[in-house]
Amino acid sequence: ISKLKSIEGDNDNPKIKEIIANAKYNFEKGLDDDLNISVGMAAIFDFMKEINTLISKKELSRQDALESYNLLMEFDKILGVLEFMDEKIPDEIVEFAKQRDEFRKAKNYGEADRLRDEISDKGYYMEDTVDGYLIKKK
Repeated sequence: ISKLKSIEGDNDNPKIKEIIANAKYNFEKGLDDDLNISVGMAAIFDFMKEINTLISKKELSRQDALESYNLLMEFDKILGVLEFMDEKIPDEIVEFAKQRDEFRKAKNYGEADRLRDEISDKGYYMEDTVDGYLIKKK
């Protein structure tokens, strides 16, 4: 879910409308079937798998990400099981993370580790991903 907030692309994916419609249909179909939560959850997981694939291929625009995020919020209003982290990461931590990523790319692992430790000391941790990194509160 947090990856959706960091999408910056401009080119809308023509497949996203269909992906969202299918997820919504499958979710509602499960809940209409005697409140079959497992089918509803499967629809969410299938949707996120497709979205994560598009994210890793950089085939998702900012608008696509917003629509996907809004759908997940709709699902969560019903189930209340998804974790939406709206807490803003302090600018200092974001700057440390950017510097750490640059050091890591330059193979200056000593400085990268030092900044990772400093980020950790301030209550956050970094998770390296194929697309860069995520910053999360501990």
